[in-house]
Amino acid sequence: SLLQMSIKVADLSNVFRPIKTSKEWSRRVRKEFFDQGDLYKELNIPLQPMMDREANISVAQGQLGFMD
Repeated sequence: SLLQMSIKVADLSNVFRPIKTSKEWSRRVRKEFFDQGDLYKELNIPLQPMMDREANISVAQGQLGFMD
């Protein structure tokens, strides 16, 4: 749908920003996913590896998981 495509384009546009800005946004998104994962653990809800701060996945692996 048009909405899904718009969201993907917005996500992909981050790589075209200055590296300092791109890294900061990546850091913020990872923190948000980890915070959500912490909450899921407290509620015994299954979580994706990219949400598990103990999984030690790289930024690149997390981004691939998000895209999938």
